[in-house]
Amino acid sequence: MKGKLSTGNTYCLISAFIIFVSYIGERFVNVFVQHSRGLALGEAFFFSLMTFAVYMLLVNSQEPFYGILIAAFGFRMMPPNILGLINSESMAAGVVYYIVEKMAMIIFAFAILRLYKLQDPDDYISPLSIIAILVLMPFANDVTSVISNYLLAFTGKMYASYFASFAIFTAVQLVLLFLASQTTNKGARFICNFQIVALLLNFARKITAVIIMTARAQHVSKSYYVWIVIYAFFDVVFILMSKKRKDAEKAVEA
Repeated sequence: MKGKLSTGNTYCLISAFIIFVSYIGERFVNVFVQHSRGLALGEAFFFSLMTFAVYMLLVNSQEPFYGILIAAFGFRMMPPNILGLINSESMAAGVVYYIVEKMAMIIFAFAILRLYKLQDPDDYISPLSIIAILVLMPFANDVTSVISNYLLAFTGKMYASYFASFAIFTAVQLVLLFLASQTTNKGARFICNFQIVALLLNFARKITAVIIMTARAQHVSKSYYVWIVIYAFFDVVFILMSKKRKDAEKAVEA
């Protein structure tokens, strides 16, 4: 986004701000605020409104690249999971919020499709790049959960479960790096930009967790430190990949 921001870019920035503040805010509340039924219901109502607000901003942005990028974050992160809602003894509210979560996936997928059609046919984000970002990591998380639980039950040791989680996550990052190296320049930028931000968020989340647990004199699993290293490593790799593709794009234009 060079020079003066257009209206579309401004909408995208506001959308990104809402998504990340919602995500971070819910985790802050979960750690530092005592759970209550009223708080959980208030969060559910607020995050539902914010989800719809982000959708409206994105579909009206008319900004294909950044709109699709932010919509992908919306698809993966909005509305944020509310742990307090599960513990609030309001089953009806939990069911309604669950429906909102699934509907959010549909509307953000629709936003991506709508913005995808606005792209320049000669310079576009490939469909495979978008599908990979939307599907690969959530799919891998489900697989990791099943395999980790099996290994824990089979071996009785957490180390096997941790190793499986590290291995599956690493495999997904390598697949995304391969796709970024093979797809269009905009597709590569899309994958790299998404992963750089996502990995940075995960890195910050683990660092914060370590700091909080250390301050509370709680045991900190060594797996946290391994995750921190993994997130930092792949963040740097995606930054280098992004720079490489940008340099290649400039060389072609020259």
